Amino acid sequence: MNRRLRLLFKTTEGRTVALNIADPKDNLEVSEVQQAMQIILDENAVQTSYGELDEIHSAYIIETTTDTLIEAV
Repeated sequence: MNRRLRLLFKTTEGRTVALNIADPKDNLEVSEVQQAMQIILDENAVQTSYGELDEIHSAYIIETTTDTLIEAV
């Protein structure tokens, strides 16, 4: 199973921008994620073509599974 943490931010132009982090640690606390997202905002750590990150929108842990139907030889 693959896991990723998806952080969503609103930009100054009203767009939504996603940052995906592969293999987040187990048992992440909401406060940890909020604090990390706030640091990203405060430090203006991410540049986008849709304006500066302006506010926290949401965050998700996404888990996916892959079932191989045909294996390459």
